Amino acid sequence: DTVREIWAATIEATDADEVRAVSRSVNGGATWEVMLEGTFPHNFAFDDSVVYIAADEGMFISNDGGKNWYNLPPISDPFTGEEILTETYYSAGVSKYQNEKILWVGSADGLASTTDNGNTWRVHRSYQSTRLNSTPNAYAYPSPFSPSRHDYIRFQYDITQPGEVNI
Repeated sequence: DTVREIWAATIEATDADEVRAVSRSVNGGATWEVMLEGTFPHNFAFDDSVVYIAADEGMFISNDGGKNWYNLPPISDPFTGEEILTETYYSAGVSKYQNEKILWVGSADGLASTTDNGNTWRVHRSYQSTRLNSTPNAYAYPSPFSPSRHDYIRFQYDITQPGEVNI
């Protein structure tokens, strides 16, 4: 028989002993191990024995089936200087391209990818250039902005020379 391993995001629902956490069963759900208590996980990704968890509290990785976890440090793209300014991640995925593993992580502030386990990152954003089009001449995101969910707001505008900008 094949062991049925199940991973689940759990939240407090009806009982006082329920918590936000990650839960894992290695026997088809007969018993559960609870880990990362206090986190609010949104998404899981797997690459053999490596587990990736996208959560409100960061991007967590375990190389040993959940016994030990580490939280990714802030993401910065050394090529463009772009940064992911939030610790909340909503998605994670692993793909392979030409025998190279790529970890993808998604947040409200953009998408990032790494091919070397998080040592270097590429930050990918989709935005409308304010320089190439006459409208809009400036915009801000995330929109709508919510102080309870976002620690930042980005303003997109272009200037052709150093100067003062009024917001």
